[in-house]
Amino acid sequence: MRTRGRVPVDLDAEALEFLEQENVGVETVLPEGQFQRLRRRDNINAGGSNRDVPLEDVHADNLDLAVSAARAIRLDIAGIDLITTDIKRSWREVGAKICEINGKPQFAARRTPELYHELLSRVVGPQPHVPAHLVLCADDLSVRASLIKVVEAQKRDQTISMREGLIRSGALLTAAFSDGYAAAWAAAVRSDVEEMTCMMSPGELFQLGTPLRMWTTVSIKQAGLSTEETRLIPHVSRVLGLDRAKTKNAISLI
Repeated sequence: MRTRGRVPVDLDAEALEFLEQENVGVETVLPEGQFQRLRRRDNINAGGSNRDVPLEDVHADNLDLAVSAARAIRLDIAGIDLITTDIKRSWREVGAKICEINGKPQFAARRTPELYHELLSRVVGPQPHVPAHLVLCADDLSVRASLIKVVEAQKRDQTISMREGLIRSGALLTAAFSDGYAAAWAAAVRSDVEEMTCMMSPGELFQLGTPLRMWTTVSIKQAGLSTEETRLIPHVSRVLGLDRAKTKNAISLI
């Protein structure tokens, strides 16, 4: 009989080899508490099972070792395969080996789906969204330059994206992009961005779409807009997927 999420263990050549090493036959009934290895690999795919170990039962040195291993390869969430004889005792005392670091570890999602929510909450905190502000303005470098001064006066260390590149604290971080959409994407995927203001022209928005599904604020710089760009402004809410009833509060004119 098979339990959901587990695979049956066949007495194949590998299993029989382990039995022979211990002088155990296939009909042998092991004494209570005795463990017999049948596989070289210890994981669920090989027929193993998970057993939760409270963190308070894990020695602090072992926890530090696992965290250090994840940080060494810059992983926020990782599965550290730590092999030791006693997880309650320090690896410095009993020895241990890290045999693998998994960037996409298995968490037995079918049995404990709440683990994902708990882990992500601890990683990103109670406010997981990076504030992202969209500013629609004329496709004119002088207009964007004036807006940079306004944005930096409000919060100098936020990242500003525009066709000419990404800017933070007055420094240019990247080369130029093909358009404001590509620049916004480049800012959104950077791990060092804590807040971002993305400058796009109305034409770019209507031609390429919105680079993000959600915006903290949406502003329109009216000065300098061409006649064609001005005609597009009434339709911005539709492109952004905003509720028409909430458009007045969602979009500000500057």
